[in-house]
Amino acid sequence: MNEKKRSFVMYTDFIERTNALSDAAFREVVAAACHYTEFEQLPELSTEAAIAFQFIKVTLDKDRVKWEAITERNRTNGSKGGRPPKPK
Repeated sequence: MNEKKRSFVMYTDFIERTNALSDAAFREVVAAACHYTEFEQLPELSTEAAIAFQFIKVTLDKDRVKWEAITERNRTNGSKGGRPPKPK
């Protein structure tokens, strides 16, 4: 089964990286995070948004690797058939 990561965590430290952005650039960064999570491609960004997004991208990539490891572990455990029934 080919699962794709469909969400991302918006960490509070992202505020530090986006605090100086204009409202339009902030919206652009949030939309880029959604696009990058869904399609694993960087969209076209303004210079201001691209600089801020590079810091966020590192976290998104790290979270994706962690999610893939957990997904693989769960898949492996699920193929083992689950917990045996308790004796009566």
